[in-house]
Amino acid sequence: TRKESSAASDVYKRQVINKKDNPDFHITPMPTSHKANINGLEAGTKYSGTITPVDSSGNKGTPIKFEFTTEGAKGERDPIYNLVDINLTERPDGSEKNGRKVELFGEPKFTTDGDLNKVYFNGKDSSLRIETDSDMYNKMKEDGFSVEMYLNPIDLGPGKDQLGNTQSSGFGYEGKSDNDMTFWISLDGGYKEVAIPMTENEWAHLVTTWDKNEVRVYKNGELIVTEPASGNFIEPPHYLFLGSDTKWDGSPEFFGESEYNIARIYSGVMNEEEVKDAYGKIAKEEPKPVETEEIEVEKVTLSLIHISEPTRL
Repeated sequence: TRKESSAASDVYKRQVINKKDNPDFHITPMPTSHKANINGLEAGTKYSGTITPVDSSGNKGTPIKFEFTTEGAKGERDPIYNLVDINLTERPDGSEKNGRKVELFGEPKFTTDGDLNKVYFNGKDSSLRIETDSDMYNKMKEDGFSVEMYLNPIDLGPGKDQLGNTQSSGFGYEGKSDNDMTFWISLDGGYKEVAIPMTENEWAHLVTTWDKNEVRVYKNGELIVTEPASGNFIEPPHYLFLGSDTKWDGSPEFFGESEYNIARIYSGVMNEEEVKDAYGKIAKEEPKPVETEEIEVEKVTLSLIHISEPTRL
């Protein structure tokens, strides 16, 4: 038995008591019941707590006690279904684990850096398209969804999309500045924008979840952003792109320069433990810096010419 469970009481306070735009707040007569989703609970567990009514003047009424037991066997949770899985570590050619059709635009470069397999998009004309379907988006609407990426955003300028399928619908990631990226999700026909602190030319493990009430963003295993986001998720065109966004006809637009090792979409919401576990698997594959050693050379003149890939100006 849990007394005043933080998972239940904190989430309920955030979703109901502190929700100033609650449409029931000024309705007369007041409804006799109110329904709200409470996330983060474990199956087969007993919860108890209190709800304090508050009127429009801020006066508190008599607390209402509640108690309930969640369904299912203890330790169980709603399953996570892998809908899209691009994993260059397991499939270096960029193929999709579930058999979805993948098509390349331009000439993405598939390379290996130490133990890390990756694909490079040039931000001009290269991207990777994955075909999707209504069944996938229906699961995302019903269960919420999670997006997992292990990427190196090389150019985070405005209009530089890292991943997307937005056409007045869907979701995507767009550069905003050198140290910022925006997650877009289409709800009720409009876009909810969530700012994500990122750094150009720095690999990061990123997980974004939407549980139909809020967006959460985890970076390298740690929760960094929580934003309210409720509404009806609008189904996008059946094309998901890495390295760009999509047009209605399935051709790419808004190319973003980036490198990817992993891009996955799940129906269902990854919890904190699952996010940390996913990051733990990634951390051991991060590119290691090249070790250098300084030596002293007497009476010798050395000239060093370094040749590298062209850099965008």
